[in-house]
Amino acid sequence: MASERIADLESRFDAALCESIKQRGLYQVCSVEDAAERIISKCRKEFLAQGEAIYYPHSIQRLHRMRIAGKHLRYAVELFLDVLGPDAEVLAEETKKMQGYLGDVHDCDVWTAQLRDRALNGKSKKNHVETDQKAAVWLMSEFQRRRTKAYRKALALWTKWDEDSFWHNKAPAQ
Repeated sequence: MASERIADLESRFDAALCESIKQRGLYQVCSVEDAAERIISKCRKEFLAQGEAIYYPHSIQRLHRMRIAGKHLRYAVELFLDVLGPDAEVLAEETKKMQGYLGDVHDCDVWTAQLRDRALNGKSKKNHVETDQKAAVWLMSEFQRRRTKAYRKALALWTKWDEDSFWHNKAPAQ
């Protein structure tokens, strides 16, 4: 009985899949320009949806997701630069800047977490505790300084984009 139900389910699934594939509009585009518009529009929406993260400076995961969405947008734009207008190159460069700033923030977050563990573990060990712990604390301070600098650049760029209506004036595939 169970094997008959599984076979029936497989048969219905195969039929539904074949029927879906026959719907040309779902899986095909008319031109490279059309593909570029669809893909970039989707990536742009995802990036802008993550944009609120910029106002949460201590939300490591949100900022990281924003960076990843920016990376997807940038790569999509770069892929289609030959078929897009001149604003596409500006979009790619601006997104690259933001991605770089957020990447620096993320790197500092990762290093700080590792150093925090080292500083905390250093308290419980007796060998070389003072030297290791002092080094970890100094490095944590340095990474926080760098993180703040990168975050401030990201926030300033986002603010500039808002002031200049960047996403309305320069973004292809609106």
